[in-house]
Amino acid sequence: IAVDIGVISILYMAGGGARSGLVILYLFPLAGAAILAPLVLALFSASLVTLFLLAETAWQVLFQQSGASVMQAGLYGAAFFAIVLSVNGLAAKLIRQEELAAERGIDLKTQQAINQIVIADVGDGVLVVGRDGRVLASNPAARNMLGLADGVSDFALGDIPELAPVAFAFVHWLGHPDGAGDQQAAFVTLKPYSDAPNSPNTLGLGSRRELSAHLKLRFARVTTPEGAAERCVIFLHDVTAIENQAQQLKLASMGRLTASIAHEVRNPLAAIGHATALLAEDLATPVHARLLKIVGDNVTRVNRMVEDILQLSRKVQPNG
Repeated sequence: IAVDIGVISILYMAGGGARSGLVILYLFPLAGAAILAPLVLALFSASLVTLFLLAETAWQVLFQQSGASVMQAGLYGAAFFAIVLSVNGLAAKLIRQEELAAERGIDLKTQQAINQIVIADVGDGVLVVGRDGRVLASNPAARNMLGLADGVSDFALGDIPELAPVAFAFVHWLGHPDGAGDQQAAFVTLKPYSDAPNSPNTLGLGSRRELSAHLKLRFARVTTPEGAAERCVIFLHDVTAIENQAQQLKLASMGRLTASIAHEVRNPLAAIGHATALLAEDLATPVHARLLKIVGDNVTRVNRMVEDILQLSRKVQPNG
């Protein structure tokens, strides 16, 4: 800045002073000083230029009897001071905004890192999709539930036939007016599949899925700024384990009920068997003996079935 002011001053004097019109060149180094240097140093530069202009004009008036105006030099100096103050204020404001933007950027990156850790560790699946059903981001839980390969993104749900139930549920949810149906849940079943290499129908899927997956889907709209592309979030919850647990509880209840019924049936069978044995001692005719044998055999058969049911309910393998 000092070199620029010195060179412009030499050109100004060589050009004949104010008549040369080179005074406007001082704006460039002074504006640079106002932007890059502290306010005191910028005002010092403007003071040097103003003093030089006043001294050069006074020299012209006193010693060379020139028609140069001291007031004009003073106005130039005042204009330079006003420009330095204005530009320095704007530069300081821009610097503060830049520092604030840098701090917000650091905070945003930190929050993004935290969100990635939380989303990656959460048990529920998360899909970020556009209105056209294109998946833009997903967490590991969602990729595991849908059978997607790691790193697969930016594909449409409708492009994969195995994910057609999810795409259909999403389109059905989009049919609701804005704000309606956000709390509605959808249940879908993904059938088993085998991922054939280089098959367009299994784009982005993992190697294979041998069991069906029952998923609970929840949808939410993302509040985006005006003019931004609409984004939606699909939350996936695997209810297969819950259904299996409910089935196990149901089977356990049925087992307990069956064991109770078998236990109640065994007592009457014992009474019938005892009565048959007593009748066999009093009846001697062949016909009656044959009929009592049939009754006894069936009592034994039913009693064997009851014992099998009781052993099964106790998870004891029968001998033999």
